[in-house]
Amino acid sequence: MNQYINPIASRLSLRPPQRESLEILARLCELLPLEKETDTAKTLAALRTDFPTVEDFERDFPSMCFALATGVGKTRLMGAFITYLHRAEGIRHFFVLAPNLTIYNKLIADFTPNTPKYVFQGIAEFAVTPPEIITGDNYESGRGVRDESREQRLPGMPADDAVHINIFNISKITSIETPKGAAKTTVPRLRRLQEYIGESYFGYLDINYEEHARLLNKLAAQVVEHLKTYLKTGDDILNVLQYHQQPLANLVHAQMEEHFEEKAAAYEAHVSKGFTTLRITNYTSSDGEERDVRAPVSDKQDIAKMVFGGFRRCLYRAQKFDSDPERRFAVILETDKEVLKWLRPSKGDFHIYYNAESSYEPDFAVETRTGMLLCEVKRSSEMTDPVVLAKAKAAMEWCKNATEHARKHGSKPWIYLLIPDSAVAENKTLKALAGAHVFHGE
Repeated sequence: MNQYINPIASRLSLRPPQRESLEILARLCELLPLEKETDTAKTLAALRTDFPTVEDFERDFPSMCFALATGVGKTRLMGAFITYLHRAEGIRHFFVLAPNLTIYNKLIADFTPNTPKYVFQGIAEFAVTPPEIITGDNYESGRGVRDESREQRLPGMPADDAVHINIFNISKITSIETPKGAAKTTVPRLRRLQEYIGESYFGYLDINYEEHARLLNKLAAQVVEHLKTYLKTGDDILNVLQYHQQPLANLVHAQMEEHFEEKAAAYEAHVSKGFTTLRITNYTSSDGEERDVRAPVSDKQDIAKMVFGGFRRCLYRAQKFDSDPERRFAVILETDKEVLKWLRPSKGDFHIYYNAESSYEPDFAVETRTGMLLCEVKRSSEMTDPVVLAKAKAAMEWCKNATEHARKHGSKPWIYLLIPDSAVAENKTLKALAGAHVFHGE
């Protein structure tokens, strides 16, 4: 049984149809990758293993609909879904679209704390820090923009921890104001002026929009405020932003480059649970074949498109590799008698953060007769890369804390290996590689 379902169902007093829907959502999260770029055909195939009646998403992305009878409590179910997705998957941003003004106003009331039908009544984390509610009526004020000065939270709480729930009315999105009132349009009007500059940031490969969204929005807003000092009307400002957004973005980017720096961060360890259930994986190859991992690969540049099998110690039947040295390392794990089992971690299996927002998944996790290892196989030319070293230091600290926890509970110690690809040969043992490539933080 999923560990989150019972507490949520109990706290929100879910009825049987609501609880059943929550259980379906939990299973969907296990089957489907919660990522922006998803292969819909592969995702649909994975989904149909448990839900064979599903025929199509009818969208360019995975889309599911829950149909409940009138009066069952769809708004409360929304609250249960948001709570589950936040607790289990770490999702913080939600969008609720109302079909008309009546339901729009009711949703805002039900998602507002201290109202009679508050949907999160009894949810502890939302009692301390209620979700930020952004609506079609207040979004222009800047609510929901990731700006620390606008967020109210208890001292010591992370500034990027708030849940944002966007509630909009479809009629507000598909209408514009005219002298005679609202008129229908096919162009959405919900857009802040600074977003004209913000969308231009995506052309720069050295900017991680998700990691630095707060800073980027702040800089774009400053440009708009500067334009307001000499342009008289909102239409004048809009005209400049529409026709000169890229040159303005170039100026902002040039100033950002002058102040770019990266500093080492401290690490904190949190023990939340003793084990994680492995997710089902579905791999496809470009030619539809599954190769034996021990067979040499001639087209090494295409190895990422291939699927490999023939494993005895891997916890998955099939695996994919990013490079041939990774495949050769898997062969070492398969032939070394000291190795008990291994796997290639999926996203979210190991919560190792090498900066405030970026997580790291090592190439391999291995259990031997005497210990546990996290292993990374890297090009020799990348061994001193700052990002590679930042990830390695975070993994090393993770292993230190995992070893301390294991010592208290009679389990095996952990070490982290950072291995250059030139050192990986199928005739070597894991012990030999570990002797030469344990990462100590240098």
